[in-house]
Amino acid sequence: MTLYCVYIANKGARATGKSPTIDVYVKASDGTSAGTPPVITELSGGWYKFTCVPTELYVIGINTNDTAMTDADRYIPMMLTAYDGDVSLVSPIKTKTDTIDWTDITFLKDIEGGKWLRDGTTLTLYKSDNATVVATFNLKKADGTAAGETDDVFERDRI
Repeated sequence: MTLYCVYIANKGARATGKSPTIDVYVKASDGTSAGTPPVITELSGGWYKFTCVPTELYVIGINTNDTAMTDADRYIPMMLTAYDGDVSLVSPIKTKTDTIDWTDITFLKDIEGGKWLRDGTTLTLYKSDNATVVATFNLKKADGTAAGETDDVFERDRI
């Protein structure tokens, strides 16, 4: 049995005291009924819960049953899978993530985190402090010559 929680808001504010129901409860594979939908109960502060055991991918539609709410707030779509709540999946994932070379990820984060400065025929990328240089590249046109400020860049070579 997997516990699912859903937050209901009305124009950004938590919606308490609602009586939501699951109006759409079907198998994604063929659109047939997934059986009797579970009952949703209120937790607190706009949070509601229900439990079920999906045997495959289910598509559900939660209806807050408050006609005063906009449709965007009133109807909440969700997908439920047979793997939701399966803690046996955590160990194999951890085994894989333990082998990640975090220096590569740090490098990518550094490149994306700061400013990019195109100056003449070079591109300089900075860390999020916008002062520490992460990498500098020569910019080239399709014919291999240096790409100026107004040229389309075809290639970059790290300096």
